[in-house]
Amino acid sequence: MVGTGSYALPHDDEERTALLYHFFLLMTESKVGVLGFCQEMYGVSDFRDMPEVLNNELVTEFTREIQYRLSEILVDAAKDQEIA
Repeated sequence: MVGTGSYALPHDDEERTALLYHFFLLMTESKVGVLGFCQEMYGVSDFRDMPEVLNNELVTEFTREIQYRLSEILVDAAKDQEIA
Protein backbone atom coordinates (compact mmCIF):
# COMPACT_ATOMS: atom_id res chain seq x y z
CA MET A 1 0.00 0.00 0.00
CA VAL A 2 1.29 3.48 -0.84
CA GLY A 3 2.92 5.32 2.03
CA THR A 4 2.96 2.35 4.38
CA GLY A 5 6.67 1.58 4.20
CA SER A 6 8.82 2.20 7.21
CA TYR A 7 12.46 2.52 8.10
CA ALA A 8 14.43 3.54 11.14
CA LEU A 9 17.66 5.47 10.98
CA PRO A 10 20.36 4.27 13.38
CA HIS A 11 20.73 6.22 16.61
CA ASP A 12 24.52 6.16 16.37
CA ASP A 13 25.71 9.30 14.56
CA GLU A 14 28.39 7.53 12.53
CA GLU A 15 26.13 4.67 11.48
CA ARG A 16 23.34 7.07 10.51
CA THR A 17 25.69 9.28 8.47
CA ALA A 18 27.21 6.25 6.73
CA LEU A 19 23.79 4.82 5.91
CA LEU A 20 22.51 8.10 4.47
CA TYR A 21 25.71 8.56 2.48
CA HIS A 22 25.37 5.06 1.07
CA PHE A 23 21.71 5.68 0.22
CA PHE A 24 22.59 8.87 -1.67
CA LEU A 25 25.37 7.06 -3.53
CA LEU A 26 22.92 4.37 -4.59
CA MET A 27 20.52 7.07 -5.74
CA THR A 28 23.16 8.73 -7.91
CA GLU A 29 24.07 5.35 -9.41
CA SER A 30 20.38 4.71 -10.15
CA LYS A 31 20.42 1.63 -7.95
CA VAL A 32 17.59 2.95 -5.78
CA GLY A 33 14.28 3.86 -7.34
CA VAL A 34 13.71 7.27 -5.84
CA LEU A 35 10.20 7.56 -7.21
CA GLY A 36 9.16 4.20 -5.76
CA PHE A 37 10.90 4.98 -2.49
CA CYS A 38 8.99 8.25 -2.07
CA GLN A 39 5.72 6.57 -2.93
CA GLU A 40 6.20 3.59 -0.63
CA MET A 41 7.72 5.41 2.33
CA TYR A 42 6.00 8.77 2.30
CA GLY A 43 2.93 8.27 0.15
CA VAL A 44 4.06 11.00 -2.23
CA SER A 45 3.16 10.39 -5.86
CA ASP A 46 3.43 13.91 -7.28
CA PHE A 47 6.90 14.42 -8.76
CA ARG A 48 6.88 18.06 -7.68
CA ASP A 49 6.50 17.09 -4.01
CA MET A 50 9.21 14.41 -3.93
CA PRO A 51 12.26 16.73 -3.64
CA GLU A 52 10.72 18.56 -0.69
CA VAL A 53 9.90 15.32 1.11
CA LEU A 54 13.37 13.87 0.52
CA ASN A 55 14.96 17.13 1.66
CA ASN A 56 12.89 17.24 4.82
CA GLU A 57 13.32 13.58 5.71
CA LEU A 58 16.85 12.65 4.62
CA VAL A 59 18.92 15.45 3.10
CA THR A 60 18.45 17.77 6.08
CA GLU A 61 19.54 15.03 8.48
CA PHE A 62 22.60 14.20 6.38
CA THR A 63 23.72 17.80 5.86
CA ARG A 64 23.31 18.54 9.57
CA GLU A 65 25.65 15.65 10.41
CA ILE A 66 28.18 16.74 7.79
CA GLN A 67 28.05 20.30 9.11
CA TYR A 68 28.78 19.07 12.65
CA ARG A 69 31.70 17.00 11.41
CA LEU A 70 33.16 19.87 9.40
CA SER A 71 32.85 22.17 12.40
CA GLU A 72 34.73 19.63 14.53
CA ILE A 73 37.47 19.43 11.90
CA LEU A 74 37.80 23.23 11.83
CA VAL A 75 38.06 23.37 15.62
CA ASP A 76 40.66 20.60 15.66
CA ALA A 77 42.63 22.26 12.86
CA ALA A 78 42.59 25.57 14.71
CA LYS A 79 44.03 23.86 17.79
CA ASP A 80 46.88 22.42 15.72
CA GLN A 81 47.93 25.76 14.21
CA GLU A 82 50.88 27.59 15.69
CA ILE A 83 50.54 31.26 16.43
CA ALA A 84 53.67 33.05 15.39
